[in-house]
Amino acid sequence: DNLGECYAHEKTLPVDVFLWDDASLGWLLSGLFSADGCVELRKNGCSLRLRLTSRRLVVETQRLLELRLGVWTSSLKHISKEKLDNGR
Repeated sequence: DNLGECYAHEKTLPVDVFLWDDASLGWLLSGLFSADGCVELRKNGCSLRLRLTSRRLVVETQRLLELRLGVWTSSLKHISKEKLDNGR
């Protein structure tokens, strides 16, 4: 599990995350979005945004949202460590 002591661009979800109960999954996603993202309510739904340097964590979170919660995303954007360091 690489959510603890590692660099931000190395973070990944725990291997067994798809087996977690709903409450634990909720806490994980709440932590991710509280620290590195936001949820924005709109007239026609909502927008979920995460700003992460770990491309793998972005893809894993997207898959988790889709397969466990039925939340389908329309786009995926990875912010490279270099761009984040330069404030872009």
